[in-house]
Amino acid sequence: MAMDFGGHGLSSHYNPGLPYYQQNFVSEVRRVATAFKWNQFTLLGHSFGGCVGGTFACMFPEMVDKLILLDSTPFFLDSNEMENILTYRRRNIEHTLQV
Repeated sequence: MAMDFGGHGLSSHYNPGLPYYQQNFVSEVRRVATAFKWNQFTLLGHSFGGCVGGTFACMFPEMVDKLILLDSTPFFLDSNEMENILTYRRRNIEHTLQV
């Protein structure tokens, strides 16, 4: 399955005033996985989609059995802050899904 992020390809744009942050796109991947009831899947991302895919795999490692990145920059976090940042962002996405 190939998905367009909001405001890209054939997808609708975000509402005025809602910024396009990478976290939003990570959340979109999580929402698609939830909608299709995918517990684990292979994730392939190209260019910016690879950056989003890398972030998703760091935040939800149990959901990604394979990660394939094409023409993407590596995903780096300071090892001292990685757990805090990823845990906070993951909880934020999970909370949004519950709402």
